[in-house]
Amino acid sequence: MNDGYRLLQELQALNEERRITGRGRAMARLPLDPRLARALLESRRFNAETEILAIVSGLSVPDVRLPNPDRTMGEESADGAVFEDSKSEFNGLVKLWRAYRQMREGPRRELRRWCKERRLSLLRLSEWEDVHSQVSDRARTAGIAAQRRPASYTGVHRRCSRASARRGGAQRGGRLSRNPGIRFHIFPGSPLRRRKPRWVMAANIVETVARIRAHAGRSRTHVDRGGSAAPL
Repeated sequence: MNDGYRLLQELQALNEERRITGRGRAMARLPLDPRLARALLESRRFNAETEILAIVSGLSVPDVRLPNPDRTMGEESADGAVFEDSKSEFNGLVKLWRAYRQMREGPRRELRRWCKERRLSLLRLSEWEDVHSQVSDRARTAGIAAQRRPASYTGVHRRCSRASARRGGAQRGGRLSRNPGIRFHIFPGSPLRRRKPRWVMAANIVETVARIRAHAGRSRTHVDRGGSAAPL
């Protein structure tokens, strides 16, 4: 419970006396994890509302990508490569969202075929769309609305950092580590693993039997599913 209070205080949702703040009340109105709610509230500062709405709603649903039984861990796959971004998996989520919304405007059978060819779950994409709609409706009451002008890379990732403040790490001795002395690895299926970035910001860090593994992108194996990541 103390960890929960500490997190909410770091997000400035509670004050030092553990009383809810104005920011905390605004976060509570959003149907999101507190970290994601804080990122969305901050999106206005860099006009990144459109991108952050897609990211936080995408991170709130199960992985829309289906596992490929013929692919080993870390092996390259062309199924969803068009949506990968070598700089950031947050950007990859935005690319996938935009592509889905564009296909959504066409015939349903074309959408099904598009999903099948790219090993995407249409059911989970629909769930993503439902969550996006619900979050967007609530966000408008806080003065947050999607913008037509794309946000900059810096703007998007500064806002994402509000949700990942405790989930960043630095490259040290070939491994990523963060305080207090916790080491982790980028998930083998992530496009970021080839870059070996000096700093990484992760949406989720999952503890496995052997180590703590940062899921840069969603896991498509037996390991618990995580979030997305980007170099800092």
